[in-house]
Amino acid sequence: MTFVAVAVAGTALAVGVLRAARWAVPIAVAGLAAQPVIALAAAWQLYAGVPAAKADELRRLGIRPEFGVAVNVAYSALGAAVFAWLAVRWRRRNRGAQ
Repeated sequence: MTFVAVAVAGTALAVGVLRAARWAVPIAVAGLAAQPVIALAAAWQLYAGVPAAKADELRRLGIRPEFGVAVNVAYSALGAAVFAWLAVRWRRRNRGAQ
C-alpha cells in the first residue's frame, strides 16, 4: 500500500512539474536538494552493512540487500546531479538579471 501511495504522489508531482505548477516545482527542488545526503547515507550502508530490518524487507521483496542499496546510491546520485544542474542554471539566470 505504501508503494501505491508513493507512486500516486510521484505521478501527481511529475504532472505538476511538467505543467510548471507553482506548488510542484519547489517541492521537486527541495526533494532533489536532499539527494546528496541520501546518497551519502546509502553509500555508508554499503560500507558498514545494510541494517537487518532493511535487509529483511529487501529480501522479502526478492532483492539482494546490497543490490537494493546500490540502486539507491545510483538513484540518489542522479538526483544530486539534477539538483546541481538546476542550481547552476538558476544562478546563471539570476546573475544575468542583475
